[in-house]
Amino acid sequence: MSSKKDELMKRAGAAAAARGGAAPVAGSAFANVAQAAEAKMLAPREGDVKMMIPLGKLVRDENQPRLHFDREDLDSLAATIKASGLHQPLVVRPAVADKPHVIVMGERRYRAVSLLGWAEVECIVRDISEDDAAIAQLVENYDGARKGV
Repeated sequence: MSSKKDELMKRAGAAAAARGGAAPVAGSAFANVAQAAEAKMLAPREGDVKMMIPLGKLVRDENQPRLHFDREDLDSLAATIKASGLHQPLVVRPAVADKPHVIVMGERRYRAVSLLGWAEVECIVRDISEDDAAIAQLVENYDGARKGV
């Protein structure tokens, strides 16, 4: 694990412990926690704004732990989205001043719709802390790896 990923894992564990939860661990127990955490992160929250955002107004999170996106997997996801639509909006941070929205969850979906040539994508704009973003990204990446995507 790289030092950046180590740091994110430590932050995620510290944030979970601060809330009385367990730190991330490998194995099936984490799979159950990951599913519950992902559902919680995607559940509507007070203050959320759902809107269409032009792809050019979105950027990846510099702290995103996933660094490799397999082209075949992205092509497959793009084909699925083309056939049945986007089932899950991206979760993004609000744009600040002239800076674009930062993708918290859904970078794979963002890349897939980019391949399809979409001009905009449905997003949930949410104020989210660095710790919660790190947890969400770790969970989303773990869940994707578990599903083989």
